[in-house]
Amino acid sequence: MRYCLCGNAAIETGAECARCRALRTLGLQAGATDEEIRTAYHVLVKVWHPDRFQHDPTLKAEADEKLKGINSAFRYLTSNSAREERRQAPPAAHDATPPAAHDAGGDEPASVRQPRRARANRLVWIPLLRAISSTPIVVTCAYVAAFAVIGWILFMPIDRFLASEPLTAGPYEQCKSEVQRGLWGARAAISGYAGEIWHGLIPGKSLPAVPATPQREPNEAAAQKTIKRQSNAAPTGAVRILPYVTAGLSKDEVTAVQGPPTSTSENELIYGRSELYFRADRLVGWKIDPASPPIRVKLWPDAPVDPDLGTFWVGSTKNEVLVAQGTPILWSENTWGYGGSEVYFKDGRVVSWKNDPATVPLRAARR
Repeated sequence: MRYCLCGNAAIETGAECARCRALRTLGLQAGATDEEIRTAYHVLVKVWHPDRFQHDPTLKAEADEKLKGINSAFRYLTSNSAREERRQAPPAAHDATPPAAHDAGGDEPASVRQPRRARANRLVWIPLLRAISSTPIVVTCAYVAAFAVIGWILFMPIDRFLASEPLTAGPYEQCKSEVQRGLWGARAAISGYAGEIWHGLIPGKSLPAVPATPQREPNEAAAQKTIKRQSNAAPTGAVRILPYVTAGLSKDEVTAVQGPPTSTSENELIYGRSELYFRADRLVGWKIDPASPPIRVKLWPDAPVDPDLGTFWVGSTKNEVLVAQGTPILWSENTWGYGGSEVYFKDGRVVSWKNDPATVPLRAARR
């Protein structure tokens, strides 16, 4: 009988078991959890739904066949037989130890000498490992590491949920940013305290001091520019450091997220060939070039909308287009762009679109 890599019996027509084949159909690994199986299934159903390929009968037929396989794999993975197969232990490995043989240049068989070496190694390492593991510092570090791993595993699902929900994503990311800033501040304070201790323990030794004042500009004109730039800047405490560039940020906040721009003007920040547009020092639009340095832009719905919405149509709101299609790389008041595709708005509603399937196909439907 042949066995799959996971340890279960393989099916007659291949080298995999039925569960591993079903997981491969959903694009998952052998250790996938029930939650990951359900998530992958819902995503693949949206991607391969035949209604998305009404314009092409061939693609629609292929999508229909693909969807049948996805449904069959999901039904099997959620059945009792798949759960029983998952609990089976792998078969015991056969002893493939070769018969006794003499090493070159020795009279004692290798099958006798190797167990003796293994016993000798155990006599050396076991007491050493016991001594290390009984040290209080090592035991404390082991407990801390174990609790950290368990806490991280429990935190990950909550983090994914809060970051993916439209109503909580923005405030949650801002809260994480504030926590990170607090941790960096605590790290700086601890570093300064450690420097004082170092200086007190070893006379004449101290950690490198941070310059109290910045270096002067090489010429007076550059110095005047720096003074003017600092006078127009917002207070340091008002700058938000977020993981994304999003609507309504100031220039200083965008720079804190993305770094120094390639060039700048009164109403524009330029990073390579990507452009960010401002009105009254607030971000109101952008045009992102994928070939330039990446700009982490993100938009969230500003009103409740169905999170499972898979398509939009004429008359859809911007929030509905955002849920169905995602954040655009070209964002202005009346035009959103996705690759070579564009969606046109009037009074906040979709009036038409231009679909370019060669770059990014639109999830648009005609009613």
